[in-house]
Amino acid sequence: MGEPTSSAEVHTEGGHAGDAVTCLERLERISDRMGGGRTRPRHLLASARVLRQDAPGTAQENLREAVGPTRSRSQPFETG
Repeated sequence: MGEPTSSAEVHTEGGHAGDAVTCLERLERISDRMGGGRTRPRHLLASARVLRQDAPGTAQENLREAVGPTRSRSQPFETG
């Protein structure tokens, strides 16, 4: 899935699952406050990376949900 781009992903890569989940929860709150846009796909992509081992079904759903709106904006660096 590429290089980590959020603190949640960095913690996941470093083997710090608890810290990753805490960061993911913060990212979700930020996304909720911001009302979507770019923050919602960012949260979904981060959660897909964080959850891919423990909840692969949820991770796959989040990844699918994130890709649609991101591709619709035709921003290649967001989907790369």
